[in-house]
Amino acid sequence: MTGIGLVNSYQPPSTSALNLPHPIVSSFLPPVHVDAEPELTILQELEAAINGFKQQLTEGVDPLVISKALTQIQPDHEESWTEEIWQIYDSFYEEVSQLEYQATFSPETGA
Repeated sequence: MTGIGLVNSYQPPSTSALNLPHPIVSSFLPPVHVDAEPELTILQELEAAINGFKQQLTEGVDPLVISKALTQIQPDHEESWTEEIWQIYDSFYEEVSQLEYQATFSPETGA
């Protein structure tokens, strides 16, 4: 009755002992689908950055800090951004500039 003894003392084989190829061993595991993160377009990156800046503004971050950060995300070569991207950037930069102005010259600050 060696069959019963083998079943009771069964241990999963190691791949090195049996010299099994990797795909057979991995077939015992549930498949895991891993997608490589898709590359964002420049427009998507800008929109994500602006959304992050908007969130920071709602959390009370000084508009001057956001304004400086916006300046830093400009491309080295203006031609690398399309007109649409520049319009989105400029529009948000104007919003931040207005907030910065209000924070600096509002009656509450005494300026």
